[in-house]
Amino acid sequence: MPAPELYTLEIDKKQLAEVEAAIGDYAETDKVLARALNDTGRRIRSRMTKVAAKELGLKQKKVKQRVWASKANRRKLHVVILGGKWGWPVYEEGGAVQTETGVKVGRGRKAQTYPHAFIATMRSGHTGIFVRKGRRRLPVREVRTDSVTSVVRALGKEREIIDDAQAFLVKRVHAQMQRVIDKRGAA
Repeated sequence: MPAPELYTLEIDKKQLAEVEAAIGDYAETDKVLARALNDTGRRIRSRMTKVAAKELGLKQKKVKQRVWASKANRRKLHVVILGGKWGWPVYEEGGAVQTETGVKVGRGRKAQTYPHAFIATMRSGHTGIFVRKGRRRLPVREVRTDSVTSVVRALGKEREIIDDAQAFLVKRVHAQMQRVIDKRGAA
């Protein structure tokens, strides 16, 4: 079982020095950076969700449940985004039909055939599409879609998302700095 894929965003020393020079107060600097990192983490989560949901043909709400982002705080100035290590059971996509050669899922051009697969209901009541692991009757494994991270990587969108996140992080740092400066001017 491969480990879950993840992305990490961190603040470099140059950005830290720039914020400290503009604000001065170290406690405020940490707060500004943590807010900017959290905004950027949400942005990455959203972009990964949109890309994967479109490719997998699932609703964004369902995909978003599998994309997790940690939060930065004053002591921990980094954000980790995980795309999950499992996909969804193919049966959940709907429209599964047993054929002579296997199972056909979907409609039209998006229809996909899984040869040698079969639809079954387990003793637990779970219905799914399964494939035998060997020539014997058991064991069987459930057919699943790819995970969010593997879909993003397969489409080649990973670099685009990371570059967008870096640019967004710089914008958010400046916006949060301005927020603190304006707040001080009003007080």
